[in-house]
Amino acid sequence: MIDLDYSYCRKISNQKSFPWKRRLLKQGETKRIYFRLVLFSALIILTASSLYYGGGFIARSHYLAVEDIRFEGYKNVSPNALMNLACLKPGDNILAVDVKEVSQRINANPWVKEVKIERNFPHLLIIKITERIPVALASKEKLFLVDREGGVFKEVEPPDDIDMPVITGLSLSEPYNQRVIEVLDFLDAAERMGVFPRSEVSEVHVDSDYGITLYTLKEGIPIQMDLKNCSEKLVLLRSLKEDLAKRQIEPQAIDIISLDEAHVKVSSSSQS
Repeated sequence: MIDLDYSYCRKISNQKSFPWKRRLLKQGETKRIYFRLVLFSALIILTASSLYYGGGFIARSHYLAVEDIRFEGYKNVSPNALMNLACLKPGDNILAVDVKEVSQRINANPWVKEVKIERNFPHLLIIKITERIPVALASKEKLFLVDREGGVFKEVEPPDDIDMPVITGLSLSEPYNQRVIEVLDFLDAAERMGVFPRSEVSEVHVDSDYGITLYTLKEGIPIQMDLKNCSEKLVLLRSLKEDLAKRQIEPQAIDIISLDEAHVKVSSSSQS
């Protein structure tokens, strides 16, 4: 018996280059990349064509033509005036309507505060109007309507309602919105506290020191005060008016000096 003891290590090393294999691999990769580019380009062209022709078809489609335009929320401005501003007409494509541009055109009307446009497919446009609500008048050479935000938004014209307090003394050369807002806050507080309702105020004159002189329809007398701590001064004015009424004294003028001091001018025939 022959016993053979082998210690055999075999290492296979492939150090030889095969340039022809690399060329085949490179050619195959190039074909695949080229094929992908062609396919991707074809997809882009097909998608763009579909969008172009499909969009053109939709834009020309009678199925999406506007047949009705409905305005909601208007009171002081007529639908005809709004329609003229909107520059819309039946037959316009409902998708092609630029709602932002239409809203801007309608906002040119001084009564209009906010515009919202809804598309009700396939044929209806709903244009919702929020109007400004006048709460007072401002006298600046002419009379203007004032909203609750202090905005002087429109010159008074027939048939505008002018049964509102008139704010006078406003300067044309300086911002006045803050002063108007403070006057309106004062009138709201006076009505809420039961001193006098806004409907009884005929005029509020604003002076350069932020003081006011107020005239009511009932008494017709000047009531003077500044607007600092106006709530406390209104409490004093309410107590003063109640006391004068109990004593049957008709004042000719009232001047609220501070939170605990007031001057009252009375006629000589009034009781003391």
